[in-house]
Amino acid sequence: MKKYLLLSLVLFWGLQISAQDWVNLMQNHEVNFYEVQESFEEHWGDKGYERGKGWKQYKRWEDFMAPRVYPSGERLSGYTFYTEWKKGRKIKGLEAKTDTEWEAVGPFEWEGQNGWNPGLGRVNAIVEDPSNNDIVYVCTPSGGLWKSTDSGNNWVPLTDNLPAIGASGLAIDPTNTDILYLATGDGDGNDTYSLGVLKSEDGGETWDNTSLAFQVSEGVRCSKILMDPDNSQRLWVATHNGLYTTSDGGQSWVETINDVIRDIEINPSDPSQVYASGRRFYKSTDNGENFDQVFDGVPAFGDVNRLAIATTPANPNYVYMVAGSNEDSGFHGLYR
Repeated sequence: MKKYLLLSLVLFWGLQISAQDWVNLMQNHEVNFYEVQESFEEHWGDKGYERGKGWKQYKRWEDFMAPRVYPSGERLSGYTFYTEWKKGRKIKGLEAKTDTEWEAVGPFEWEGQNGWNPGLGRVNAIVEDPSNNDIVYVCTPSGGLWKSTDSGNNWVPLTDNLPAIGASGLAIDPTNTDILYLATGDGDGNDTYSLGVLKSEDGGETWDNTSLAFQVSEGVRCSKILMDPDNSQRLWVATHNGLYTTSDGGQSWVETINDVIRDIEINPSDPSQVYASGRRFYKSTDNGENFDQVFDGVPAFGDVNRLAIATTPANPNYVYMVAGSNEDSGFHGLYR
């Protein structure tokens, strides 16, 4: 299953493929497998392999899916697999285990590389327990969520028994630090899929779904999650297809921005002011329930393709923005 999920992301996000009918049908798990085959064959005909057009990725998907669908061609969603997996573990009385001991085995030294460390993975986020600075969590894009209770000297994995092993953000309830909210998947490199936001009430020992749950076939990417410092029931989650807000601890979510959102920040002196960015910059003055796009001084989408933001308690009126672009547009750089 994991190979299929990874291939799906490679197909839909790693390549620049136009949205032909067969691509859209593949993304919809409700469409019959044989209908997808027919659509692809009608589109492709006898042209054969062409680099960068999705032919190879489709054939991998087809080869993997063919023995895993019903004879009728009906196929299940990745999210269905996940929920059935949870039911099976509950029936068997299996609980998540976090007592596995890990230690780094290298590589610790390398030569001849330019700017990257071979064999070492990325870390998407580092989060400290608000009531105990010896407790630290790290979110990794393919290795899930890890926890240390001794300031990082030793670590235990908290998500090895989950099928979703990517983590991009974590929010901790300061009124009860056993309550955690995990934004799943890899929001930066798109290396793992997202199931949405998971919630733990026992410090990460076990996890349950919130109502923000995505189908794997949607290819959604979560990139960041923030909690209102004055109200632990209110959270915001940035995803590539919108910004979502909950005011009841994840029981219900509302999409408040329909755009690619990668980053969220809060005004340090006024949590009612929330900022969001991705390809554009947005501001809310009502706790993130409504947002307006800010144009003045902000580089336009098309000139830049990614905006990252930061705030500072030293001057709450300041918002800093880094603008990035693959093209030499002249608009990339640091803004304030």
